[in-house]
Amino acid sequence: MEQFIGFLITWPLLTCLNGWVISVMWRWFIVPFGAPEIGVAWAIGLTAVATMFCDTTTGKDESFIVAIAHDVLKAGLMLLVAYIAHRFMHLPVQPPVTIH
Repeated sequence: MEQFIGFLITWPLLTCLNGWVISVMWRWFIVPFGAPEIGVAWAIGLTAVATMFCDTTTGKDESFIVAIAHDVLKAGLMLLVAYIAHRFMHLPVQPPVTIH
């Protein structure tokens, strides 16, 4: 139970951190090719989409019911993340900070 509570606390924080990192990497590596900049919300949404294509099973022997429950939970969580990110996409992208 303690691990589940820890997951509920850390998951949103790590999701935001990953979104920020991806938005920075996008600016560094994708924008030079002519793509528009994306903000953290867009990055979180893209991560949610990409996660749906990834196999995140741990390799443990799971029963069929547990495997189905895992996939349903993953789909629901990713849809929730994508929905929250989508709600923030109307906000303007902050210009990058330049250090001179």
